[in-house]
Amino acid sequence: MTIEDEANMLLIWLRHRAGANCIKFVDPCQSPAWKDFGTSAMFTIVAWLAERGFVTHHGQDGLRECRPVTARCSLTPRGVREAERLIQMRDSKLHQFDVAANGLISIAMDDIPDFRVTIEEFSTSSGAYFLGQWLDYPVISKAATYLVNRKLATVTGLFAGAPSPASVDLRHVIALTPLGIRCGSQQTINVRKFMTNQDNVRSATYIYGGNNQVGNHNTQNNTIGFPPDQLAQFAEQVLAAAVTMDVPEVVRERITDDAQALQREAEREEPEPGRLRRLFEGLQDSLLQAGQDQAAQRLIELGGGLFNSMLGG
Repeated sequence: MTIEDEANMLLIWLRHRAGANCIKFVDPCQSPAWKDFGTSAMFTIVAWLAERGFVTHHGQDGLRECRPVTARCSLTPRGVREAERLIQMRDSKLHQFDVAANGLISIAMDDIPDFRVTIEEFSTSSGAYFLGQWLDYPVISKAATYLVNRKLATVTGLFAGAPSPASVDLRHVIALTPLGIRCGSQQTINVRKFMTNQDNVRSATYIYGGNNQVGNHNTQNNTIGFPPDQLAQFAEQVLAAAVTMDVPEVVRERITDDAQALQREAEREEPEPGRLRRLFEGLQDSLLQAGQDQAAQRLIELGGGLFNSMLGG
């Protein structure tokens, strides 16, 4: 577990402990919840948060001058916003699924040369511990089943020709396929993004110059396939919905900024197709940060359908 992981857990704990009184100073060293952390380690975590403006450290002299005397601290307004963002992530089924899928791939990559992971062992590993809570078994099972269904992994021990199980459970061991190993070799493992990119490559139809060409490695040099008017309309829908989304302010700001950038590019006299696509994909990624917000979910589905229609899918 990295210091950032520990700091995020402490930030969430401070938010719950503070309640409505966010300016209240609390010393985590005095709480049984942090009894396994020594005073020195706890001070390091609090100092890490103070350096980023998330807490005010008792006895702090300037932004980076934290005296190793006490771990007493209180949340800043920025820390409150960050804590609430983390809590929403922790409680989001989508983020839990991502953590499970990415974690399964990551741990399997450590098992060279077999690239295997035991589902039961993963469920009790640090990879299944997300922002201070253990991932539920059904989430892990769904993630493992997704990896198998999308050909990123296979279930070991099945006889030749046997169909993959409809649901992977604790008894199963999965082994990464060559595609799964490619996913795990990425600098940052993001299973769903990797699969989206794979789907786009398989289904893409591009226009090159004035001649139609079909294939995976051709280039598009005009706006055919990425109509600016439809993208501008989509951006406008996102901007209208963002106002009422039940999300932390930092997420709302990111969605709004990305929607405005897409709208500006789409409304230019001569929009650049590559930039349109990048901005559109960036907006889709931002919407994913909204978790289970219903408006965001509808926009994600709408954007996915729009993207497939643009690529002729």
